[in-house]
Amino acid sequence: MRIRRWLPILMVLSVLRPLDPPRWAQESGDYLTSKEIEQIKEAQRIDLRVKVLMKIAERRLLALERATIPLSKKEEDAWGPLPKGTPEELLQHYIKAIDETILNIEDAHGQDPENEFLHPALKTFRETTDQFLPRLKALKEKLTSPEVLNALERALEATELANADAREGEARFMKDTKKRK
Repeated sequence: MRIRRWLPILMVLSVLRPLDPPRWAQESGDYLTSKEIEQIKEAQRIDLRVKVLMKIAERRLLALERATIPLSKKEEDAWGPLPKGTPEELLQHYIKAIDETILNIEDAHGQDPENEFLHPALKTFRETTDQFLPRLKALKEKLTSPEVLNALERALEATELANADAREGEARFMKDTKKRK
């Protein structure tokens, strides 16, 4: 009897379900700007997606570093203004971009371990996190609040682990490529 009463509601919900935004858009909250979401939607290949996510992480670093160099017109048109937020929020959003990159790489590998774009994606991820590490370490001098320093430590740890994983993935990929030849 109860099922009959709920059936029309369940039918409506099942029709509306495909209209839900993707997982990364739902969970993002204020994490991504509308222009960043557009960039992610356009970057369907894993190597392109990693580049976009690393750009998103870098924009949080630029905001933290309080970059005084204005963005180019082209950059602002494509990405929008630099994100705003407290240092702690920007660091949390930076970590989300790193985590999202890892998830995207794992998903791409799970779908097709032979994906030709995985190696370039891992290389980009490793190279970019190589560049982020000294920038994060330099922020220790600028940031003073215990909460922000704690968030910075988490960001450093996430970046170091991501970098090590990317290096390991790259090495495995190279080893597998040599075996096939």
